[in-house]
Amino acid sequence: RKLSFDEVIKLTSNQFKNLCDFSLWEQFVSSRSMTAKTKLTKNALNTIYKDFQKWGYEGSNQSLKTSITGNYQGLFEPKQQFKPAIQNASQASNRWNEIQQLIEKEEMGNDSFGF
Repeated sequence: RKLSFDEVIKLTSNQFKNLCDFSLWEQFVSSRSMTAKTKLTKNALNTIYKDFQKWGYEGSNQSLKTSITGNYQGLFEPKQQFKPAIQNASQASNRWNEIQQLIEKEEMGNDSFGF
């Protein structure tokens, strides 16, 4: 059975306050409750609860924000913030420098042996 906004808030108020910013949750539920087709069910709430536990507080908030701003019906696992990309680029650059030094050493070594 599809639940009204008030029913969802009543059912989730205690459990979800520790899992996400409750005002974001209310915004999401409000947008989902506008049409009968997109109203939440108890089954959906159980799934969302498990996802929020898995994603943590910040991840749950990010998912809610993405769905609210994108006007999406669903909640999606937040994308990882790939801060290590800079680190990977740095490692690649360092590796390239190592390769260049090895080439130089090899060339110098070859010259001394007359190759």
